[in-house]
Formats: sequence, C-alpha cells, structure tokens
Amino acid sequence: MIRSYLKISIAVLKRRKFLTFVNLFGTVLTLSTLVTGFAVLESMLSPDGAQRRQAHILVVNHVGLIGENQANRSGPGWAFYERYIEPMQSPDKTSFATAGSPGSSYVDGREITSVLRRTDAAYWTILDFDLLDGRTLAPDDVDRGRFVAVINQATAGRFFPGRTALGESIAVNQQSFEVVGVVADEPETSRLAYADIWVPLTTAESDYRKRWLGDGSVMLYVEDPARRRAVQDEYRDALRGFEYPNDPTLYHTALSSADTALDSIAATLLGRENGRAPTARFVAAALLVALLAMLLPAINMANLNVGRIFERAPEIGLRKATGASTRTLVGQLVFENVVLVFVGGMLAFAITPVLLAFLNRTYFAYGTLGLNLPVFTAGLLFIVLFGVLSGAYPGWRMARLEPAAALRGLGHA
Repeated sequence: MIRSYLKISIAVLKRRKFLTFVNLFGTVLTLSTLVTGFAVLESMLSPDGAQRRQAHILVVNHVGLIGENQANRSGPGWAFYERYIEPMQSPDKTSFATAGSPGSSYVDGREITSVLRRTDAAYWTILDFDLLDGRTLAPDDVDRGRFVAVINQATAGRFFPGRTALGESIAVNQQSFEVVGVVADEPETSRLAYADIWVPLTTAESDYRKRWLGDGSVMLYVEDPARRRAVQDEYRDALRGFEYPNDPTLYHTALSSADTALDSIAATLLGRENGRAPTARFVAAALLVALLAMLLPAINMANLNVGRIFERAPEIGLRKATGASTRTLVGQLVFENVVLVFVGGMLAFAITPVLLAFLNRTYFAYGTLGLNLPVFTAGLLFIVLFGVLSGAYPGWRMARLEPAAALRGLGHA
C-alpha cells in the first residue's frame, strides 16, 4: 500500500510543477532555518571538546546584591566565591575563572586581539582540554602567581608561525607570559572553555581577592549528574544567610543561582527573575517560535493543497463511491504531503551544512557547528510535524466532499 501511495504522491507532485516548487521552496526555507537554529542550541547544550562533561557542571555567572537603597548586579567576585561557594560540601570540585575578555598584543607592528581568561588550577581538572603540546596550568603556577600561559592552536600559529610555541614569551595587555602549553581550539559556543590565552588568576594586576562582584564565572562539578539538585539546594540555602561583612547595612540579600547549560542560555536571552533563570519560559517561547515558524508556511501550503484537492475531486468522488473510507483518503493525502515535505527536508539537510559553515566562518570563533545525530533526529521530527500540520486542513476539507458533487467535478464542501 505504501508503495502505491508513494507512486501516486510522485505523480501528483509532477502535475503542477510550479505549485510543487512553491511548496518545496517554503518547506526548504522553514526546515533549514529550524535545523540550523537547533544545531546552534544543541552545540551550546551538549558541546564537544573541553566541555564534553557539561552534564556534570553547574555555573554561577550572575550575582545580584540588594540593599535598601541600591542594588548591584554582575558576575561573582573572588570574595563572594571564597565566602559562599568554595566552602560548599555537595560539589566534588569548584573553580573560579574570569570570563573571556579582549587582550591586545603587538607582533611586528601589528595589533592582535585575543580572548584572555584567568583561571585557577581546578579549572583544568573540570574541563577536558585536548592538550597538543606541553602542559596545562598547575596548582603551583596559580599559588605562586607565575607568569605562564596556555594558548590555543590558532594563537600559536598567529604568534609563532612555523616553530614551537613552548618556552616563547607572549605579551598581552602589557603583561608578558611564558608559553607552557598548547591546546586545541575551543569554539565560541563552548562558553566555559572558549578563549585564546589562559593565564593564572593570581597574575591579575588589580587586587581581585577583595571583589564581591566582578567578571567571574564559577563552575561546580559533580561526578554524578543526579546530584546537581543537591548542589543547587545547598547554594540556595547558603545565600539565605547572606551578609555583606564590609558594611552589613549596605546589602542584605544576594540573588544568584547555580545554573545548568539550559538555564544559562535562558538567562542570557530573557534576563533573570529574582536572580533565577526563566528556563520554563524560555522553553515555552522556543517551542512557540518553532511552532509558529512551521505554522505560517504550513497554512500557505495547506491553501495550495486545497486547490489540488478540488482538481482531484472526480478521483476522490470515485474512490468514495467505491467504498474508500474518509480515514483512508485523509491518510493518503497526509502521506502525499509528508512525501513532499520529506523531499523538502532532504534539500534542507543539504543546505543546512552550508549555513552552518557560514556561521562557523563569520559568527562563531573556531565554530564546529555541523549535522550530528541529535540535529538530524530533530530535523526528521520537524519534517513529520510540518507534514502533518500542512496536510491536516486539506484532509479535513476533502473529508467534507460529497461523492456525487465530487464525481461531477464540482468539488463543493
């Protein structure tokens, strides 16, 4: 039966080539956009490379200090981390690092801008960088404030073309560091690992230890991802007893949360509500956007398919008169529509890598976006859903055709 339906579907699509082209164009545009968007989201939620253990990590990258007459919001500073996060018992490891920030260097009279991140030693035990040469930052490097650096492969090529980078000096923001290691490039979508140059936190020029707010990013790592809830609960309980020892009258409340990757994305795009990420609202909004993205072209395709139905009214009337059930006819029409959408989906899968390559080159530094199994599976689900959405209304219109009128080619519903 499916083979017969497939032959009929192909024959129907060939009848009105321009109409088929219009439907295919809308399908390819919609599905390639959805698959590209999902690929970007998936790369942030489940990155490869250094963040391959993403499911074990919670992040604190926002703290709001609230007082009677003022409020300050920023990333956590070392003083906040040392008092409220480092003593926590539920994480197996905690790490404090700065967010990536631009750093300027000059080589042969030309300026090179790199992304610099200052880290503690635990940072390198939580993230799993691919070490290409040398070593990563050791606890002794951080404790002693050594001016050493780990750089990525691209930076090694820019600063030291054709020779090893180990033992060379690299100057960033008027500070000179000895290169002790080279790691693989990490894409910008890996927001915890992405940088060009990593140096010990203790080489910071300012007295970072006194800062309660700053540009910090904290990771809390657990061996068992099922324990992330316990970490979040402990952190929440710790902040209930918040006090600001520098001046207890200045701030009385700290708003912050230990976020999953999804929480962090939701907070970045939609802001925070009382210090928390609006994750449920983000998921609902993402699903709504995806549905609307499919619904609008699906309505256009449905209207075009209604025209096809009325052209086929005598055929439909004959099949009804000879005993074909409405369920069978509707199923056939939806199947034909899914075939059309499937063809569009395959074209979208062919176009999407081109779009992802464009994003890798122009938008995401060291981008590695591509079609993988989760993205391909999501694309197939989009195809089925889009096919059903655009075929449901025409099927309903066909079900209302009267056999006698349809046989006369009138096509009245």
